[in-house]
Amino acid sequence: MTMEEAPAIVMIETALLHTGRSNIRETVGEIDDLVSSIRQVGILEPLIVRPAGEEYEVVAGSRRLAAARQLGIREVPCIVHDLDDEEAVLVSLTENIQRGDLREEEIVRAFLSLRQKDPSYWTTSRFAERLGKSATWMNGLLMAYDAATRLREAGMDVTMRFRPSADERDHGAVSVSHLHEVEKAIRAAQREAGLTDREAAEKRVELVRAVRDLPREDARLLIEKFRADPRGSPEHKRREIQVQRHGVVFRRTYLPEDVVHEIDAIAESTDKSPEELIPILVRTGLRSTPEPGQTTLMREVTLMGNVPQRQPVQTYSLPEQYHQQRLWNIAHMESIIESAAADKGTGQKIVYTAGYSQKTVEQLIELLQKTGVSLLIDVRRNPVSQYRPEFSARRLEQRLSSAGIQYVHLPELGVPSRVRSKLFGGEMSYDEFFKWYDETVLRSEQLDRLQEVMGDETVCLMCTEVSPTLCHRHLIARALVKRGWKTLDL
Repeated sequence: MTMEEAPAIVMIETALLHTGRSNIRETVGEIDDLVSSIRQVGILEPLIVRPAGEEYEVVAGSRRLAAARQLGIREVPCIVHDLDDEEAVLVSLTENIQRGDLREEEIVRAFLSLRQKDPSYWTTSRFAERLGKSATWMNGLLMAYDAATRLREAGMDVTMRFRPSADERDHGAVSVSHLHEVEKAIRAAQREAGLTDREAAEKRVELVRAVRDLPREDARLLIEKFRADPRGSPEHKRREIQVQRHGVVFRRTYLPEDVVHEIDAIAESTDKSPEELIPILVRTGLRSTPEPGQTTLMREVTLMGNVPQRQPVQTYSLPEQYHQQRLWNIAHMESIIESAAADKGTGQKIVYTAGYSQKTVEQLIELLQKTGVSLLIDVRRNPVSQYRPEFSARRLEQRLSSAGIQYVHLPELGVPSRVRSKLFGGEMSYDEFFKWYDETVLRSEQLDRLQEVMGDETVCLMCTEVSPTLCHRHLIARALVKRGWKTLDL
């Protein structure tokens, strides 16, 4: 059976299934939630398998198989495809990326496996394009993987994560960006400062230990200091940065019990934490002389007691502020929206656009519902997001469907990875990119096809970027305006 034919779902005994070399997932990981889901509603998506003698090799679905076995399920739904090794790896890769649960190193090993089979065909650019990524992104991931491999060879326990949580960092995870930047710095030090392989291996370990738990900006500053002085101590450079940006830990000391009680009393009366108070009190003590019979702390109580205490101000993240701004705009655009709705069938309908990078799925759906959108058209070339898996096509379609909104993907309106790589790599300006898109993609037949898909629905065109002026969706909207539509970006 080929991949182009309509797939037939068959029930296969779990005893006849095994995970083979084509399945790029190396471990099933935590499956408690999956076990609970299958117990309640069963296996909703069949496993993809290929024949292996009298048994079957699982190409995609090893976690579902593990969960089924844990529950004692004897048969599971499967789709059988007769795939060669290369096709099997690609199917496994695509399925797992769309699910958003593929580890970074598994992506690299899938690429290395394909490249080993056909090095002339499987370049980093071609593989990255299959993932919907740029060659720059893929090269950075490969360099980070190389750094992680060398660190393990040096005896350091390390794993790669794009955005490691605090718990993952405690268990040896380092961000891909940190590993990438460290490896670039080490290679530069070997070229420019003459570090030997042994010295480079030692510095790589020292540098990663120094940056692994730092915010990106602090890590960048530390790595810049290292590049200026590769033979210095990364840990000393780390302390310098922390002193410059955050202050310094002043010795290990103990406070008398009565002083601790005074600080606690001041903290309670001023609604400040002891950590906030101590620097204030120390500075005051250094600069002031208490009156006879009055301690410096007592004097501070008096001074601070005369200051009216303010209620803490509620703060919002920047993405939340963006969302509140959009809701405010929508509330004040009701007349425009009503006018557009009243013009249905007259060619004066409104079409919305939206970028998701600073939105949650819930926020996007709220905006769509507020504006009466009934159809979301995805104009990305590849509807898969490694960083925001909830916006990958399959998951997004499910969420939109539950909100009563249709989802359609039109890849022909997207931008190929090779063009995006040129744009973000500086080989093409935005003006050149817009000209290319207008002339190459937005032909009249494509716009006719788009309007056919839109029909009488209230439509939103979705892509990634925050600003529509830096995204091809504004070119589509601009072309529709020329055909008599109104447009707003959410």
